[in-house]
Amino acid sequence: MSNDKETKPEIKLNRKMRMWNKYKIFCIIAAVILVVVIVVVAAVKGITGGKNKQVAENPTPSQKQSQTYVPEATTAAGVTTAAEQTTKQEETTTTQAAPSGSGLKLSGSAEAVEFTKKDYYSDSVFMGDSVISGIESYGYLDNVVGNVNATSGKLESYVSEAMKSNPSKVFIMVGHNDANYGTIKEESLASNITDIVEEIHKKKSSTKVYVLSITPITSAYEKKSSTNVKQSYIDKANSLIEENASSGKYTYVDVASAYKDTNGYMKTDCTGNGINLKNSYYPFLLNGIAEAVK
Repeated sequence: MSNDKETKPEIKLNRKMRMWNKYKIFCIIAAVILVVVIVVVAAVKGITGGKNKQVAENPTPSQKQSQTYVPEATTAAGVTTAAEQTTKQEETTTTQAAPSGSGLKLSGSAEAVEFTKKDYYSDSVFMGDSVISGIESYGYLDNVVGNVNATSGKLESYVSEAMKSNPSKVFIMVGHNDANYGTIKEESLASNITDIVEEIHKKKSSTKVYVLSITPITSAYEKKSSTNVKQSYIDKANSLIEENASSGKYTYVDVASAYKDTNGYMKTDCTGNGINLKNSYYPFLLNGIAEAVK
């Protein structure tokens, strides 16, 4: 009987030892699992963080274009908030995008020369009527929008097409058809051009716009019964276009004076039909604009 009594406590002790051993093994396994989980999580975070850092340090071209620095907002008195800073940045961009209203002018008198400034127009677009269309027709540049029958009112509908290439500079010349059709006064022509410029800046505020004066006509062309174009109309329109440039929305470039004779009409050697430029006189126009603008 005494042996039985001694055996029972021993059995109970063995059971407790086995349970304790199982508990220790469970704790060890749980600890190992926890360590593995921590290591895996840390590794994943490290890889993700490395990728994010690489993207931040080496953004793609599209990311570079979309990144805009905006300081942290603060409500402290006298400190600019992020929203205010963004507004100021946009205002600055618009101000910088609008060239000075002071006019530019082609140097010298029109003559037949070689075209040497093609590279200058790689980021530019020309908009206009028949005179501007000649730039493309004669093969000097292909970044031309408009058509030979365009008026100042219709040219605005070509703005979206002109801005597809995201140009940094746009050159506009229009007015001969307005003068010929006789449907609007010079003031309206000048106002329409300002509207075109504003539409361009709605598409891209940083685009610099240069409005070229309307080229002259010959005295013989003015006398034709088949046309209503008058040099006096062109001169007044150019004066108003130059005046409107004072708004700072565009820069006026006087190209007409270089093609005028002593009587204020187109020099006859510059044109074949009395209104449009000869092929050989386009290089002077394009070279002259590039020199004046830069």
